[in-house]
Amino acid sequence: MACLTSEKGCRIIQLSPGEHPKRPCIRLGKKITKREAESVRVHIENILRSNKTGTPFPPATADWLVSIPVSLRKRLEHIGIMAVSKKQNDITLEQWLKNYINSRTDVKKQTVVKLKHTADKMTTFWSKTKMLSHITPADADKFVIFLKSLGLASASIARTIKYCKQFFSAAIRAKIITENPFEHIKPGSMANASRFFFVSREIIDVVINACPDMDWKLTFALARYGGLRCPSEIYRLNWQDIHWDEGYMLVHSPKTEHHGNKGMRKVPLFPVIMPLLLEAFNQAADGQTNVISKYNRKNQNLRTQATRIIKKAGIEPWQKIFQNCRSSRETELLNIYPVHQVCSWLGNSPAVAMKHYAQITDNDYLKAAGIQQVEKKSGHNSGQSAFAGHRLELTNDKTDLHKLLSDNGFGNNLQELTNPCNDKNLGKMGPVGLEPTTQRL
Repeated sequence: MACLTSEKGCRIIQLSPGEHPKRPCIRLGKKITKREAESVRVHIENILRSNKTGTPFPPATADWLVSIPVSLRKRLEHIGIMAVSKKQNDITLEQWLKNYINSRTDVKKQTVVKLKHTADKMTTFWSKTKMLSHITPADADKFVIFLKSLGLASASIARTIKYCKQFFSAAIRAKIITENPFEHIKPGSMANASRFFFVSREIIDVVINACPDMDWKLTFALARYGGLRCPSEIYRLNWQDIHWDEGYMLVHSPKTEHHGNKGMRKVPLFPVIMPLLLEAFNQAADGQTNVISKYNRKNQNLRTQATRIIKKAGIEPWQKIFQNCRSSRETELLNIYPVHQVCSWLGNSPAVAMKHYAQITDNDYLKAAGIQQVEKKSGHNSGQSAFAGHRLELTNDKTDLHKLLSDNGFGNNLQELTNPCNDKNLGKMGPVGLEPTTQRL
């Protein structure tokens, strides 16, 4: 099919008459060794065989085609061995990245931002004029080392590699390249357990009491006790979404609006957040639709002010402030309710909940070891929140809500939700039976 010859020290591959009537030559130069030239001959025969049978190139040959010099590829195209179009051969890394990102009109703006960040890293490591087809698996290995040299967290590196694979997989589907150079690289987990922090009730209650206004109190309470995403879900919550009589709030989630439920889910009106919601409802101005009326502008920097509030409460700010509030609530609920219920309420799948939200707390080790937990003394009962001391004075036009809640099992008056547990209240409690006692959620 093809034979290897030499002329004045120059290695030459010549096709047989059966492959080409003119028996064209492929000159490899003088610097190439005989073993390397023989390897090239084998790859060319593989290409000729694949062209005849219509079968894919062997993996080794596909790898070789990605890394060959442009001059050799053009020679193969000229004699008719390779049929790569000029447009495909000329596309650069920068051109492909821009084309792909612009084509993704189906994803959210934040996803586009992440794709652009990855593209910037790729064009920084490789030149913008780097041919897409010239990036090899060895280049991909070097790129991973480059990411690590930037001091990025393992989760950030994993996310970047995931997007790199996505770029090249799309190029394969577009028939621009034949192999994904990142195929052999395992991204690793994008979950970073080192940034987990369990926000206890003692901590969040102190923070809520330190908040400057009702909007901030609700922001922390809905994130920690409602498990809502902040800010996307909390600041879309309207008073019409609070279904007092049915015991749930209807949450709008832009993150999951492409799912079958259109991003809508029901979250229970947990008794632990009821007092604050009711107080905010009493204080709401006429015509106010949003539960959070002040801090609901797009692109508002919530973390800076939240950090100030936490420091004002005398607590060291934790990483991922609102994410860990939501994670703590999911962890808390998973210890009490079935996983399918919790995931339905918080709007994620069991797999995502286990990987990115569920935490192991210090109390879990005590419980497993059979050691009774010693309750920490604080200014409020361990089972209630610190803002449970707020008194509710419902105006005349809201007395129907007072009666409605009383009729639906919230006690003869709303003060039962807010009074701290004292000796008088304890006297009303019946003896503990076989069922374990639980805290009010």
